[in-house]
Amino acid sequence: MSVDLLWLSIGFIVGVAATAFALEVAFRRVRNDERASLTNTWNLNELDGDEGAPSIVTTSLENVNVPKNSKILVAPGARLPESIARTCQIRVHDDAEGNFAVGNGKAVLCTGPVKAGTLALETVHPALVSRLERSFESLWMQAKPHMRDVAPNQIAQNEGALVQVEGTLDELLTSGDTSLARLTRQDAPGRGNVLVPSNLPLEEGKAYRFTGHVVNEAGRTALKADDVEELPLSTVTA
Repeated sequence: MSVDLLWLSIGFIVGVAATAFALEVAFRRVRNDERASLTNTWNLNELDGDEGAPSIVTTSLENVNVPKNSKILVAPGARLPESIARTCQIRVHDDAEGNFAVGNGKAVLCTGPVKAGTLALETVHPALVSRLERSFESLWMQAKPHMRDVAPNQIAQNEGALVQVEGTLDELLTSGDTSLARLTRQDAPGRGNVLVPSNLPLEEGKAYRFTGHVVNEAGRTALKADDVEELPLSTVTA
């Protein structure tokens, strides 16, 4: 594989925009290398191996099967299917503006969003695969957890995800060291469950913001709060 193509590919990681001319030149050269090819029928499952699930950087995931436990790195505002948060690890980094996946000794670099049918460079070139893996891990270590804003009645639909929810405390049930807070919001009919330490001074009728992972304990799906903040009541009743 040419040095030009190597550096062009690395550019995807840090969000460097490749011109159409540069892509055309690089792709023309890669046709002569048995370790790389252009394809629109790539499969992320081929990147899932004994050493772990794929590492993915993307601006958008659409109509594509993503292996369970994949690491997904996105820029703020990236579009992701709701179901992804239940099965994959997701983090956010400002520089995650490219579209590629790497794992199992192979890399797929897409010319657009990681979407079924997108033209991509697929390669097993050791130097490129290794460089992509190292670059991904560097960004991953600096990235922040991806958090979704949900309504109280959406908590149960986001098991395993890191979420933030705002609402009015409708009911507080305490048993031992844990309290079950039932949350409502005027613009979203229905209630959601939040688990909090029983020593927190919460009051029914007040508004709160809870942040944490959605878990299933004893057959009940609830947000297990790591952070709680009281809000003006007008925030959730307007």
